[in-house]
Amino acid sequence: GLDATGIYTGHTEPIADMNKGYPDFAVGFVMYNRFVYGGVSMHHLTRPNTSYSKTNNQPLPRKLTVHGGIFFSIYEKRLGREALRLNPNLVYLHQAGFRQANYGLNVIYNYLHAGLWFRHSASFAMNAFSVHLGYEHDYFRIGYSYDFNVMDPWRTMRNMGAHEVTFLIKLEYKKGQRLNFKAIKCPKS
Repeated sequence: GLDATGIYTGHTEPIADMNKGYPDFAVGFVMYNRFVYGGVSMHHLTRPNTSYSKTNNQPLPRKLTVHGGIFFSIYEKRLGREALRLNPNLVYLHQAGFRQANYGLNVIYNYLHAGLWFRHSASFAMNAFSVHLGYEHDYFRIGYSYDFNVMDPWRTMRNMGAHEVTFLIKLEYKKGQRLNFKAIKCPKS
């Protein structure tokens, strides 16, 4: 099981079989436009039994996630092209007795992203912060972030942060939009 800080403390029952699988489902909704976005999701709808014991029942608690953000245009070039934007975000997680709030600010300059995020526990004690750098194009986004732990015991241990690399492909479709591909003609012999 997990303790109040989210640390895995292990199973307390004897292990009967190390091979186990179970179906798990989630549902979520998101809404967005050019200026604001938000969403909510619920994970582990079936509350599957995660115990390795045949006699003990240990259902996985449902997890609620709520997120949202907004874009502020600070500076625009000609023709309405945004050059500098601020993007504050909030993510809230709740699972059993565990609660966590992540919030941060991304600065977007043309196609470059840079951001700083903070992670707090239910008692609002900061336990980590993250830095983020990225590049966004019309059809994809790539980024790198690193989490710095500031809570004991990880704060005093070396190399206890987390690296994250993101590669996102945008699969947006707008009504009436059509991609045109030109054929490459083979030379005749």
